[in-house]
Amino acid sequence: MNIQDKSLYTLQAKEEPLDQILIRGFSPLASIGLFERERQSRQPVSIDIDLDILPLAPDEPVTPNNIVRYDYICAAISEFIEGQHIDLVESLAESIAEICLSYDRSTRVKVTVTKPDALEDAAAVGVSIFRTK
Repeated sequence: MNIQDKSLYTLQAKEEPLDQILIRGFSPLASIGLFERERQSRQPVSIDIDLDILPLAPDEPVTPNNIVRYDYICAAISEFIEGQHIDLVESLAESIAEICLSYDRSTRVKVTVTKPDALEDAAAVGVSIFRTK
């Protein structure tokens, strides 16, 4: 191992421990896209989330008030999507990141949003974004 490898390991060892909430394949229907045909009907989007959160302290009891609930995250995303037309998958991903990072224990998030029906010759097209508090 060279010196650069050791310094990288040292930096990683100093990071706070994190837990991760995973949501895979959440698929609400959305009014999304720039084209007029996309404004006419809702289409499926697929959402994947990797949300890093600080773990509870060893002596902290687990209660409904101090956990990050994936069902609440999905409900907030659905409520956001239901209320409007969204032009870009990038805009939707950004709004989802904001929802995820609104939790006190959250630190960073990766959000991937794809449109499975956007192109005939592709399984899906979309975007991944990374955001940190």
